[in-house]
Amino acid sequence: MFLLLQASPSNFQRVVDESFRLLGDFIRNDSLIAAEAIFATILTFHVLVGAAELVSGKDCRLTAGTFWIRILFTALLIASFQTIFVEFGRQIARDCMAGIADAYLDMWENWWNAANDEYQTVSNQVTGFLSLLKFIASWLVESITSSIGLGIAQILGVCLMLYMFVQGFIATGSACIVLALGPIALPFAAHEGTQDIAIGYAKTFLIYVVLYMPMLLFGFQIALTILLQVNLATNGATAAGGGGMVEKVVCTIAAPFAAAAFIWAVPNVIKGAIK
Repeated sequence: MFLLLQASPSNFQRVVDESFRLLGDFIRNDSLIAAEAIFATILTFHVLVGAAELVSGKDCRLTAGTFWIRILFTALLIASFQTIFVEFGRQIARDCMAGIADAYLDMWENWWNAANDEYQTVSNQVTGFLSLLKFIASWLVESITSSIGLGIAQILGVCLMLYMFVQGFIATGSACIVLALGPIALPFAAHEGTQDIAIGYAKTFLIYVVLYMPMLLFGFQIALTILLQVNLATNGATAAGGGGMVEKVVCTIAAPFAAAAFIWAVPNVIKGAIK
């Protein structure tokens, strides 16, 4: 119950807000200073080379409209970075972390309701003293034969939950790191010789800030669906008296591995899709 209370969406959003507050301080005190120095250096280089081109009678870059579009666009990206890009990343992180908490709480609510339904179904089947003795004997046999397997499955399920939460915080931290480097990488777009640095950063921004968190939330929801459906299937089979215990234990143990594999695949799929 303590874990459920701690997994409320508001708690997750407070973690995101505090992380992005520290990010804002870092950008103002460090990244933007470095960005201004890099941009001023590149602009000075352009002015010197342009002056040399003008003196030598060559086509001067300072008179080209495309040059000033590049310079003004780069300056606009740097000036608006914290207002637009950081705020955009913060909102995505807040919504996705709240969504992770909501999906987690919904799964436990469904799991609890399924357990109550199973209890009611089994209780309705016990109509007399002999039926009660038969139920108790069957329950003892199944408990003894499957306690180890189900114990392992429960441990794996808890580990999966922790793994999912850790992945959510890793995604938030990765987004903050990528955003912290943005003002340093973007000024290189001001020169055609260094623009690949800015282009590479744009791809990284797309992966870790725009796509990673929403796709992780989507994978989290599917992983929880796998766990819930396997649990409902095994509980339903138990209540109905069907299915072997070996199959139930194997399915219950395999479900956390399948869900964890799906979560693990999310960043790798995104990186493979955007090269």
